Amino acid sequence: MTCEHEEIGTLRKIKDKHNLTLSIEKLRKAPVNSYVRVRITLLLNQISIIIPACDELDEANSTNQLLLLQLVLMECEAFESSTDFLDWANSEALNASESKVMELYGELKTEVPKLREIIGTDIKIISDWDFEMNAGAAYELRNLSNS
Repeated sequence: MTCEHEEIGTLRKIKDKHNLTLSIEKLRKAPVNSYVRVRITLLLNQISIIIPACDELDEANSTNQLLLLQLVLMECEAFESSTDFLDWANSEALNASESKVMELYGELKTEVPKLREIIGTDIKIISDWDFEMNAGAAYELRNLSNS
């Protein structure tokens, strides 16, 4: 019997509660010198929300729905913890003078509140440290199939 990490259980509950389906599209023109940027579309309760996200390891695919949800929630947290556009761009290691970067920020400013209104804000996701080190719940999440 395997024991699922609490954070993965949380992601699964969100997905199931809202009958959530996620899809991914890589940005054709990502900001210069940035990690892979994607747009993740969340279809929940017949509402479509599109969140631009960082896929640093270029690992996201539509078969691992919980990984996509984790990337979305990490992006929401990064956006919400920033004080303004410049703070967000710096924390994401993006060049604030690029118009594409301002466009991504504008999308987050519009879409994150819509998503939070539906799924809430008090959500325990996999920590940045575990995600970066591929430890614990992050390791389990990346090895899920057809979630």
